[in-house]
Amino acid sequence: MIRKILILSFLFYLNNYCQTPAVPSGLQSFSYEKHIELEWSPNTETYLAGYRIYKWNGSGYILISSVTKEKDDFFEFISQLDTNYFKISAY
Repeated sequence: MIRKILILSFLFYLNNYCQTPAVPSGLQSFSYEKHIELEWSPNTETYLAGYRIYKWNGSGYILISSVTKEKDDFFEFISQLDTNYFKISAY
């Protein structure tokens, strides 16, 4: 009986805490004179905690921000308008 409870508890844990949210879709960027705005379609997973935004630094993507699941946009203020590369992930 205890073994059955442990197995069910483990399966509950895997089902609720070990799932990876889908990659956010619909990422768009808008460039302005002083900032860049990113927008995406919000994920619908119930276990979603938020989003991580990464920026290319010339040798790889670095984490520049994390936002809550209620957000579906991000702003970055810039000193000059250059080509920038971003990616986003859900967690």
